[in-house]
Amino acid sequence: MIKIATLDYKSVEEDRGWYKIWVTENTVIHILSILGFDYSDFKDSIEISDNLCCIYVGESDNLQKRFKNHFSEKSSSFSRHIKAILQNDNTPFSNEVLSNWLSECYVEYGLAKDLDKSLAEHEACLINSHLRILNHESNEHPKAKPIIEKIKQLN
Repeated sequence: MIKIATLDYKSVEEDRGWYKIWVTENTVIHILSILGFDYSDFKDSIEISDNLCCIYVGESDNLQKRFKNHFSEKSSSFSRHIKAILQNDNTPFSNEVLSNWLSECYVEYGLAKDLDKSLAEHEACLINSHLRILNHESNEHPKAKPIIEKIKQLN
């Protein structure tokens, strides 16, 4: 996993692939708290590795462009969901707050050519294998629905 604050976008392949976005457990607790949920109700469903929680997975035809979009331009669905959540926190919101939050994320990724199935199939498996609290499209995890509905209300 690579911390976004240290990611050199030019080192990321301009190739098709999948990715996971990870944050600290305290960040997940904070996000769920802002949304009015208790982390203990979701903890067993969230993928945790190295004390980080996976909150979003995706696929892209160009990983380098996708990472720039998610973490620099702040126009992606991922960034919009984070912005909506942070704007409902009890602290003043600014683009700097969003940038700081995004810089604390970690990313893990792989290339489509290394998969034994299609990229779309791999993404669907990743989304539904655990609770991804910020994936809305194709998220059929049983515990995702109330989180998705709450975030939609905020947008």
